[in-house]
Amino acid sequence: MRSFLFGLALLSSMPALASDWQSTYYNTRKGSLLIDKDSIAEAQGSVRKFWTLFAPRVTVGQPGEGYAYHKALRQIDCASRTSSLVRSIYHDESNVQHEAKIDDKAMRDIVPDSEDDYLWQYVCKPERQDKLGIATGNISQFLDDQVKFTKENLLTLKRMQGK
Repeated sequence: MRSFLFGLALLSSMPALASDWQSTYYNTRKGSLLIDKDSIAEAQGSVRKFWTLFAPRVTVGQPGEGYAYHKALRQIDCASRTSSLVRSIYHDESNVQHEAKIDDKAMRDIVPDSEDDYLWQYVCKPERQDKLGIATGNISQFLDDQVKFTKENLLTLKRMQGK
């Protein structure tokens, strides 16, 4: 019994495992692009897999993107400068997950000065990470607020349209 209580006390004193979401400086006028720094993993050779999260900017009274936020599992080949989308999960205004089907997972060349180019720099040049992003803080609160703002905006739009 003592070993059980000791184990329980030890577990409760350990910090919860969590992702390390980093806010990037990429195209902040459209919304927030985050990278889960802890998810960056070598898949094969110079290929890295990692999760991103995009929360579109919510402008009250204006139609939104149709979702509260989007999580994507991506992969980038650092050596060949190619990328692909592996998984795509949208969260609606009720925070319900909707997985989108990815028909084409082929690696494509990364276009200079694009979102994928920014992600390539972050993932493949770790010495630049401090210049490309900062710690997000309370990600749960951020996502809860994003869902709330999206839902409130949809209700505002319905009222404006007389529905």
